[in-house]
Amino acid sequence: MERSDFKKGQTVWLFLTERRAQKGDTLEDRIKEYEVVSVGNKYITVRPKGMDYKGAEVKFSIERDFEQVTKGDPTYVLYLSKDDILKKNRRTEMQRIIRKAIVLDGMITLYKMSNDDLEQIAGICKKYL
Repeated sequence: MERSDFKKGQTVWLFLTERRAQKGDTLEDRIKEYEVVSVGNKYITVRPKGMDYKGAEVKFSIERDFEQVTKGDPTYVLYLSKDDILKKNRRTEMQRIIRKAIVLDGMITLYKMSNDDLEQIAGICKKYL
């Protein structure tokens, strides 16, 4: 993302961080629709769509890769679209599955795989080694 991607009045999406999410929160529960209030040289300021309460505003630092400006742990991650959140979440989930199956499972999963499955996985891995 870049500063030029944001305009006042634009809809953006915030994703509630893992540390701030409540037990039982679904992916949809963690996605919030916000509106850009201002685009400055240092900060992007947003607030819940349709709300005029200044206390509900959240700032993100342009200089610090759009990290939430806060004294404690960040509560939200800023995204330009809801689809970006869903794609990122899907990628994270796929990485978790692969890590669990191949790394954390003590290689047991690899021994269970057919030769065809191993060939496909090996071919994919070769591209990145």
